[in-house]
Amino acid sequence: MRKISQRRFAAIVLIVLMTMIVVSNYEMLKVEITGLALITDLEVSINSWLAGKIILAYDILLEIGEVQHIYAEFINIGTENYTAKIEEHIYFYNVSKMDLQISYYDIEVPLQPGGRRGFRTAFKPPAVGLYYIKVRVPYELKVAQEWGSFYVYTTVYPTTTVSYPGVPAPGPAVTTTLGIAKVIMEVPDNVTIVEGGSRTFGVEIKNVGERALNNLRFYISAPNVLNVNINPKVVAKLGLNKSTSFLITVDVVENTSIGVYPIELELTTNELKESRIVDIVVVPSNISLIKYFQDLILNYEYLIDRIESEIYTASLDGYDVSLANESLNNAKTSLESAKRYLQTQDFDNTEKQLENTIKYLEDAVFHLASSMLYVYRPPAYYPLLLLLVEGLIAIGIFFIFFWNRRRKRRPEALKEAAAGLESV
Repeated sequence: MRKISQRRFAAIVLIVLMTMIVVSNYEMLKVEITGLALITDLEVSINSWLAGKIILAYDILLEIGEVQHIYAEFINIGTENYTAKIEEHIYFYNVSKMDLQISYYDIEVPLQPGGRRGFRTAFKPPAVGLYYIKVRVPYELKVAQEWGSFYVYTTVYPTTTVSYPGVPAPGPAVTTTLGIAKVIMEVPDNVTIVEGGSRTFGVEIKNVGERALNNLRFYISAPNVLNVNINPKVVAKLGLNKSTSFLITVDVVENTSIGVYPIELELTTNELKESRIVDIVVVPSNISLIKYFQDLILNYEYLIDRIESEIYTASLDGYDVSLANESLNNAKTSLESAKRYLQTQDFDNTEKQLENTIKYLEDAVFHLASSMLYVYRPPAYYPLLLLLVEGLIAIGIFFIFFWNRRRKRRPEALKEAAAGLESV
């Protein structure tokens, strides 16, 4: 068999080593260190279709004094021409509530199918803590929205995670474990709301895959006659065989016509996307209010039980759930008051107490997610440093190989020299 030359063997060794370096860094290099959402598929239809998509990019970790550069982009992924306007609102989470820090407004621009509009802003956070970003885009007869979050720290640069005061630092938010990402998203097909009324429904996310999910948030597009609010805004991580709940509250604008109004929901994580459509059925206000409120009470009781279970699980993991528990207890109290008012057919106070119930439930899930929310970013130098170290190792092996080859050739050279002297 023909022997492989030493030069060819060395080249093969180098190629194998460099391939191993690229493969070992693939997962790290493909991880985004911003809140960037990528569009992978654009649906094409010959039917008229009004739709849009938000892309949001930002640094999820900043040192105090640094400037947050935010890039929001809106894309017309439908088949109709329309105008769109990007709005951006930044909030500071001060534990009790969210304080609006600043709002940015782009100009209204026309977008043809496939057209894109980018909007760049710069914001210097005034304090250490958790911030939320809301991007809202009115377009034609719809409104799209998406949330993001980032954390501002001080002093020493963290190497892995940032957790909030009193919260034990969990494991890295971005897992390198290979496996299938899969969820079950439980959401009602339709939700009935009376004219000018409001209602909240839950969306339960179950991780049934083989890997943890990170940075869970929703893209929502709804008709502009509906005001849609979601809580929590962002969930940091959903482990294997774990569940989490989002609450979506829909307010029907006054004088909205009776009919069906679809809401597009897209769950987005770092690992997958999952979409659903929920039909909001607006009905006349002269329906049986007793039956309507009874249905609301049963629904809210179910939401309370589910959220209570999630709070209890978080407490077992060592998180500070005191604020979430306080809000949950207030929700229970308001719901009991609503039941008593309904028994006397005091519908005004029943509705008021049910609104309070939902407000407290929204606070509960928001405080729960915020107490567990942490952000993760590998130090920017890490992939390059790893590549450098592995490259030096490869070069070292290469030089060892040739040094060994030279050392083996040296005795042969000496023998040849000695033979030459003997011949003389």
